[in-house]
Amino acid sequence: MAKHSAAGINLSAFGIERRPMLALAKEEGEGVVSVKLGPMASFGVKIKLMDPLDDLFARWRKDLLELPRPIAVDVPLDLQGLGARSDSRFIWELTHRPMDFAFYQDAPLTDRIGVFNVRFLEMLARSQFTPGKDFIEVSPQACTEFFDFRGIYKGGRAHQGKGGTWKADDSTVSADRAFTKIAQELGFNIENTAEGKLDSGDFDAVICALTALALAKSVHTVSGGELKNVIAERVARRMNLEPEEFKGLEAPRACHALAMPYWQAVLITRVG
Repeated sequence: MAKHSAAGINLSAFGIERRPMLALAKEEGEGVVSVKLGPMASFGVKIKLMDPLDDLFARWRKDLLELPRPIAVDVPLDLQGLGARSDSRFIWELTHRPMDFAFYQDAPLTDRIGVFNVRFLEMLARSQFTPGKDFIEVSPQACTEFFDFRGIYKGGRAHQGKGGTWKADDSTVSADRAFTKIAQELGFNIENTAEGKLDSGDFDAVICALTALALAKSVHTVSGGELKNVIAERVARRMNLEPEEFKGLEAPRACHALAMPYWQAVLITRVG
């Protein structure tokens, strides 16, 4: 039986913390998934406003074409008419999609990642890539919610000792503690360092790849109508209103969340 592989990129890191990371996931059998984690070279090049778009998009496409499908990214592939709708009832609808509001995600166009999102979506529009086939959108925050994990891990950092136990980089920082807990619970392991370090940006790339791999394997992903219902429930809860108020909301096209872990261990190797 062929072993599936897939790719994930935490594109939301672009222009915020550092350059995005590429995670390549492959099922190894017996509940083990291996992940190679390293910088995404083509997204690490400095960009000037005077640079030609064709040159920029050519660099991006070259590296993307070499990756296994589907490629999961943690930025929008479907803006759902954001910024062009005339039927908004609440202020958040001017800047956030229902998915963003439901899972406390950044505003796709007005937060710091917005500049990159516009460029990335333009690259997709000028290419032969097909959202839903070549690319899927993944929300790591949504995945952790489906795992019933409670805690804000964003910005968290942890390291793994020789005994395999994860420890917070700073035990006084709540994000570090939360991140440590989820890395331990999900069976993450750093393979090629004496004391492996992992942060929330790395985690987002890995979760993207694991979600894409689940889709390739046809297991444990939530999308479409099922995801729509979860979004409506979460929006209603945040608004302190009834879910019926938001029954018309839709999930973004090509968006998937990982419903549950399907592995026993994830072996992460840093490359590059």
